[in-house]
Amino acid sequence: MARNSKIPNLLKRVRECVEAGRYRITIHADQRMSERNVTLPEVLYVLKAGWHEKRKDRYEESFESWNYAIRSQTIDDRSLRAVVAFDATEQVVLITVIDLDQDD
Repeated sequence: MARNSKIPNLLKRVRECVEAGRYRITIHADQRMSERNVTLPEVLYVLKAGWHEKRKDRYEESFESWNYAIRSQTIDDRSLRAVVAFDATEQVVLITVIDLDQDD
């Protein structure tokens, strides 16, 4: 697959990685989770139950990879968007989390 090609079956791949514990959280994502009072279980729920917001995907030239947006309502009805990418080891990398119910 070409470097700038999107990953096919994105949600399936994300869910497989989450279930296997093959994910990591960037410092930026950790900071945003703290600022927005978003917990890791909420993020993992979004990644496992969410839908792909294709229109929010963005190709990052500096990293030569796609950032993918996944959105869901949490169990307590918060609307969250998680932005993820895949690293060279095919592990999911959480880039940031956005609380869509909150003004930032």
